[in-house]
Amino acid sequence: MGERDFQAAYGAIVIDQTGRVLVREVAGSHDGYRHSFSQGHRAPDETPEETARRMTLEQTGWSAEVLDRIPGAFWSGNGKAIYFLARPIEQVADQGWKTSGVSFVAPDRAM
Repeated sequence: MGERDFQAAYGAIVIDQTGRVLVREVAGSHDGYRHSFSQGHRAPDETPEETARRMTLEQTGWSAEVLDRIPGAFWSGNGKAIYFLARPIEQVADQGWKTSGVSFVAPDRAM
């Protein structure tokens, strides 16, 4: 991957077996967002999928299994984000400092 790919953020949209979506409340409403999906930049030795799993764990406390890449890229004030569809495995830690809270919500509330 080139330098441009390294600068993209990677994240996961985690959906449980009942169809609820994991959302995180962004601490301090960073970049004007109140709620968001986990995402972050790739470390040099990581694949995009590994980054999505790591960011989900760091920002929500949930371990997740990446199932597939969601087509396209999404743009925000932080740049380009590429997301993967994932399923939750288990909550193994508290959410990270960038997150005020996490919850599973109905898909229409996640929008």
